[in-house]
Formats: sequence, C-alpha cells, structure tokens
Amino acid sequence: YLCFFGCSLVGMIVSILTLYSTQYYTDYNYRPVQRIAESSVMGHATNIITGISVGLESTGIPCIMISIAILSSYYLGEMSGIVDHSGASVGGLYGIAVATMGMFSTGVYVLSMSGFGPIADNAGGIVEMSNQDHKVRQITDLLDAVGNVTKANTKGYSICSASLA
Repeated sequence: YLCFFGCSLVGMIVSILTLYSTQYYTDYNYRPVQRIAESSVMGHATNIITGISVGLESTGIPCIMISIAILSSYYLGEMSGIVDHSGASVGGLYGIAVATMGMFSTGVYVLSMSGFGPIADNAGGIVEMSNQDHKVRQITDLLDAVGNVTKANTKGYSICSASLA
C-alpha cells in the first residue's frame, strides 16, 4: 500500500505548489504584479492588456500541476493491483481519491490563512474612517496587500482541490 501513500504525497505536494503559484501571481513582491503596476503608468488599455495576459498566464501552472497529479496518482493507484468483484482494475480511481484526500489534509492550514485575510483587509478602512495619520495608512496598505494575497491563496487552493476531486 505504499502506492497509496505516494498518492497522498502527490496531493500534499500539489497543495503546497498551488499556494506558491498563487502567491507568485498575486503578491506585489513578484514580477507579474509589478508588471501590471508598470503598465498602469502607460494608460488604461495597456493596463487591461497586461492584466488579462497575466491572468491567462497564471492559469497555466495550476492546469499542468493538476494534470500531472491526476496522471501520477492514477498510475500509482493502478500499480497497487486493486480490482473490483468482476476483476476490473479500480486502483487508479482510488489513487486519485487518495491524492484528493492528501490535498484536503492541508486544508486546515489554508483555511486558517483565510481568517486572516478579512482582518488585514479591513485595517485600512478602519484607519481611514478614524482619520489616523498618513504613516499609519501606509502600514495598513501593506497589511491590505497581505490580506489580498492570503485570500487569493485560499481561492486558488479551493479551485485546485475541486479540480483534483
């Protein structure tokens, strides 16, 4: 049953890679977001074109990851040799299910990040409504960016886990 252990590891790895991929395309420290910000200086049309191109580009890595996860967990499950009552091999489908459960096993960490997003996101609004100093607003803008990234991470995780399921 080491094959199914491998399937669960595939699911966990996909979960972690999903978070890294989502963070790369949504965090202001990385090139895709910086490229959109740079194009905003040139005008509206350039901003729209760059935003759409980055959005389309960002879907490639998750599609490849999910495809590899499905194929690898299917073949790992097939290697187990499990058959149903009529002798048909069902190990591959069970392997995909085990990979999905492996991905769901990291869900508690992702969902705990989801709770941080709205708190950090609302900090800027609270500071603005309470007429705080401009320096405080600069700090909460960074918190706002972190909140947006954590929210994007949870959405990316939910989409990838649904795709694997």
